[in-house]
Amino acid sequence: MLQQFLSKESSFKLGQWQIELSAILKQMLLYAIIVTIIWWIVGLTRPIGIDDTRWGDQRFIFLAGLDGVINPYSVEGYINPPWAYVFLLPFSLLPVEVAVLMQGILYHCVLMAIGFMYAPSKSTDRDKLFIGLALLTSPFFADIAVELNIDWIPAIGLLVPPSLSPIFILAKPQNALGYYLSLEWKPLMRAILVGSAVIVMSFFIWGFDWINELLLSIQNTPPGGLNFNAAPMSHIGILPSITIGLILAIGLIYNIHFSTTSKSAQRQQRDLTLYAVVCGFFLLPYLAGYSLALIYALLVAKVPRIMLALNIILWIGIIILLIPFFIS
Repeated sequence: MLQQFLSKESSFKLGQWQIELSAILKQMLLYAIIVTIIWWIVGLTRPIGIDDTRWGDQRFIFLAGLDGVINPYSVEGYINPPWAYVFLLPFSLLPVEVAVLMQGILYHCVLMAIGFMYAPSKSTDRDKLFIGLALLTSPFFADIAVELNIDWIPAIGLLVPPSLSPIFILAKPQNALGYYLSLEWKPLMRAILVGSAVIVMSFFIWGFDWINELLLSIQNTPPGGLNFNAAPMSHIGILPSITIGLILAIGLIYNIHFSTTSKSAQRQQRDLTLYAVVCGFFLLPYLAGYSLALIYALLVAKVPRIMLALNIILWIGIIILLIPFFIS
């Protein structure tokens, strides 16, 4: 029965938005679950210590349960919009280890689906095989053995219709806010309306000062509480980073709104999503290193063979860095 399901072509359609569930995608989703479980087991072998708490972000911040939903900024270290806790509430009912596994499976399956969904229309089954292999062997999949954040929430925003995406992307906006530069006017206006409605509703639910509480929470987060900053602005400077971002934005606006193409609006939007997300990346003051997984998945969709080769180089570097820990 499982074999029949995996070998059958199907699709999920919501209005004009459609996700193809090819046989190879289903198989890769199954492999993604297996790989996630393997890395989760590796994570279980890490001892819980005073200075090295296993899945500490999940344990002390994200799995706050109903308390987090009611009063999110009473949770020390929480620096996201309040409705993210609504997505996390079901996982808080589970033991921490199981909650991490479930979220890890969800996240990695979403990244796999993004890799397939945003692949060029001319991609062959062989190309898609390389997409799956590049994602499965990515160091980002292994990160669950160390820690797990909530990047799966904004990642879902790239799988749903654009009008629904703000519900997810705005839960951690720095990950994919540039995505909206890839939309035509009508879907962009719908997304803005939905996003505005979400924010207005949040004011009535969590109070009109939750943004101030969020900013205060960010200010109170100690430097050690922030991960490696992958944003180009922190490495090449503010002016060069903004300049590159604006050049990309102008190119995207021209391609979306002024150039002629034979592609469907949905196909054109998917082809330009990588450049839109990267554009937002250059306009950010901060992005955690692990949050690059979304850009990585979009790059895999475009150039899977190159990214698979990059994985090998990354793993060699990681192994070299870990050697002193094993011989000490």
